[in-house]
Amino acid sequence: IGTISAGSPRLEFVGSLFALTRDPRFTRIELRPTLYLHFGREEIVRDFMGNPSWGDWLLFIDDDMQFTLAAVEKLLDVADPDTCPIVGGVYWSPLAGCTDTSDQVFPVVFSFDPGERGSQFADTFVHRPMPRRWVAEQTAPFSCDAIGTGFLLIHRKVFAAMTDHYPPPMHCFTMDAIAGVASGEDLNFCSRAKELGFPIVAVPLDPADISHIKSSRVVRPTFGDPHAP
Repeated sequence: IGTISAGSPRLEFVGSLFALTRDPRFTRIELRPTLYLHFGREEIVRDFMGNPSWGDWLLFIDDDMQFTLAAVEKLLDVADPDTCPIVGGVYWSPLAGCTDTSDQVFPVVFSFDPGERGSQFADTFVHRPMPRRWVAEQTAPFSCDAIGTGFLLIHRKVFAAMTDHYPPPMHCFTMDAIAGVASGEDLNFCSRAKELGFPIVAVPLDPADISHIKSSRVVRPTFGDPHAP
């Protein structure tokens, strides 16, 4: 299990993680303090690949996540080194600028959009969040182009395939604020993994089993309006 922290992990995360420390399937927990998330993830990947005894799977969990063992089990049920080497739990984050996190949230799961991004980022990939209502209604695992590293399980073979390629797996080359467009080390990683032929599977999780702790507890919204996006 790999976690990056700026030095202040949420209490909800600590309590969630404590339950995993008693499970013999989890052989090592790495908590890395750093202000640069992609550097911290790179350190964990490097050490993971240098120590085969740590296991075959690396589970990234952000330090602002609240989760249950049931959420982890759902990832493990789907994970397979040959057919599902990258499995992520679907969690939700606030939309840009919103303060009411009860409904104004988006799923941290993305589809690739080859549309124009503007001259400054013309040479980079474009990922956009998948439709909120569609994602919220899913009950079975589904394919996606990218997913956040907040709750992401990755097999060792994926990192091994990237070792001969620059940049490193969790390298971050841009963090832009263009409306509706997301970028970062997680999307960069997923984009490169897809190019290498690795499928990415998103696993819907019950709001009782996972939440993203921001200004308040962020969970999957309910859509009372049938025409809501």
